[in-house]
Amino acid sequence: SAVLPQGDGGNITAETCSFADYDSSISVFEGSCAELVCINGSSEGCSNADFFSASVSWLSTSGTEYLIFVHAFSSFSGAGNFDLTITSVVDASTVETP
Repeated sequence: SAVLPQGDGGNITAETCSFADYDSSISVFEGSCAELVCINGSSEGCSNADFFSASVSWLSTSGTEYLIFVHAFSSFSGAGNFDLTITSVVDASTVETP
């Protein structure tokens, strides 16, 4: 499955920490479909220590679209169900005011 959030200059986190019924991994890409570049990925990272869930964070570039790909970990195959949560936090000290 894929999702396309747009960067706002803040930190973005994508996670399946609330629910995944298979060993999930998350990969984050940017660029055009013909030239995607993986900028980050994870098969771990949830504080709830759920073996099946994953969390990844990155500093976004304002206006850049990101492809978030949720897939099975490593050599595991198949698919399953998951809840993907995407959050973004912009550092208020970097926001320009008119």
